[in-house]
Amino acid sequence: MMKHFAIVALAAVPTFAQWQWSTFGITQDGRSMPTYLRTTPTSVFKVSGDEVQIENNKSVFMKKSNDWETSAMYKPSLLGGSVSYGMNVSDIDCGCVSGLYLVQTGADCNEDERTGTPSCPVIEVMQANKSGFNVSASSSCSLKIKEDGVAKYGKGAYGVNGSIINTNADFDVKTEFISDPDYISVFKLRTTLTQKTRTMMMEAECDELSSMSSTLD
Repeated sequence: MMKHFAIVALAAVPTFAQWQWSTFGITQDGRSMPTYLRTTPTSVFKVSGDEVQIENNKSVFMKKSNDWETSAMYKPSLLGGSVSYGMNVSDIDCGCVSGLYLVQTGADCNEDERTGTPSCPVIEVMQANKSGFNVSASSSCSLKIKEDGVAKYGKGAYGVNGSIINTNADFDVKTEFISDPDYISVFKLRTTLTQKTRTMMMEAECDELSSMSSTLD
């Protein structure tokens, strides 16, 4: 059975809505489309316009329809594609992270109905707080924007009152899954953080990404 990556978000921003389904508009390939956000049984989240807030240590799964089945997971093709979003980590201190994950799903790998914790391989598109920002496809294929960016951007480029990305304010994120010209295999991760006219860009070439290409398509 073909397995694909679905999108899961985990955040550390407290809210006070009840457990629910909610529609959430996104843009895919330049076209607006609805998705359906589903909480796990103990999660709390709130959708307001283009903003999603999720209670501490809880998760939300993104689906293409309001159906409980794993087959309804939102699974965009990311082979040679990208994921872009805006974020605010000003209330997320050290010891907590806000996360966006691509979770591999299939017959033997789905949402855990008790906790909502994916028991599946993941690509960590983002794990961030106001002191750090990490991207990881495996233990040997990762980007640590704050630490790895020192040589390129100088110390203090990312963080509270950072010289490029000030985490007291909103900023935009784009993570690209760079493929060969024929869109057969992914070989590089590239993440760009943008705030006003300032940017930080880091990338990593990883052999492991090639074996994930079929699940990203």
